[in-house]
Amino acid sequence: MPGSISGLFVQWAGGCTGSASITKYDGAKLLLVAGSERSEFALVGITWNKHRWEQVDTESKTGYGYTKNKPGHESFNFNFDYPAPDDRAFVYGYSPGMKRNTPGFKQPGLVFFYSIDMDEGVGYIVGVYGNARREECFWPDVQMAESEGLHTNIVAEREYSARFPVYLDAGPYGKLNNWKRPVPQSSIRYIGRDTAKRIMDDAVRKAGACDDGGLRRIRSLFDDGSDVDEQEDSERQLLDEINWTPLPPGSADYVVEMHRRDNKNTEILKQLLCYRCQICGHSIPTKYGGRYVEAAHIRPKREGGSEVPSNILILCPNHHKEFDYGDVNVVEHKDDRVKFEMNGRSYAIDLATADGEFLRV
Repeated sequence: MPGSISGLFVQWAGGCTGSASITKYDGAKLLLVAGSERSEFALVGITWNKHRWEQVDTESKTGYGYTKNKPGHESFNFNFDYPAPDDRAFVYGYSPGMKRNTPGFKQPGLVFFYSIDMDEGVGYIVGVYGNARREECFWPDVQMAESEGLHTNIVAEREYSARFPVYLDAGPYGKLNNWKRPVPQSSIRYIGRDTAKRIMDDAVRKAGACDDGGLRRIRSLFDDGSDVDEQEDSERQLLDEINWTPLPPGSADYVVEMHRRDNKNTEILKQLLCYRCQICGHSIPTKYGGRYVEAAHIRPKREGGSEVPSNILILCPNHHKEFDYGDVNVVEHKDDRVKFEMNGRSYAIDLATADGEFLRV
């Protein structure tokens, strides 16, 4: 019978200094089991952040009353390179559900984060903290709102913590467990080992080639002899979420709906390409730890270009501006491929298609 993860993760010492003295992980396999009375796996809610929880977001809609006027303290949950409070060993995050004591959470354990995109009305599981425990901290030098520092209440091991490259729709897990809602507002839900393992399996599959190894490392904690094909169905699942049919001009709320579809399609294409330019393969590393690329429309929207993938290129800012303002001649433009000449150079780029024939850079 495998033992609890308690005592197998990095051991804690010190407090909220960002420089805690630790006992180095000794390499023993970390085995996860659900406790008979308490659970080592929890699901907590955080406010939606359009910056992927790497910087303060004051624009996204939120259902939490406090953050309607002040930015959420979970704003830096997945900015692991922020100079304070995170360090090389630990990360510090926040959830309204961890403000109170959590007697049902067997610490240390895995904490999954759930958030609702209020624009779409869809809830997603967006990331995980491993070797996580509840610990109240305050960082006065981190500016969140007027005269207010950053509050955190979760500490975790950086090596076993990650934001999911592709967020997971929480709906299927709710149906599986008969949840009315995944996480009641400002609360916490304790989940079983099988559900936690399924979440990590799905996270690895959907991330596919975009996983830098961190998700597979977390998934390896469930070392039960099973395996998961990292790329199995990952691209297919994303492609199924794309709107392939152009919106008919003149339909109700045409401009608003086209903008919404365009944003969704471009974000999915960025995920499929792991945020890499389709011309050079590069992107801009942001100071918040993410990668930045842009979307260019082959036929501009002002000239009747649609919001579907056959009209979208994912480019770094330099190539985007060159495509928009350089000497460009589109030689051939089909649903699955575009050929063009740009400032004296020739390019041929494969485009996303519904049958899955899509080549990464």
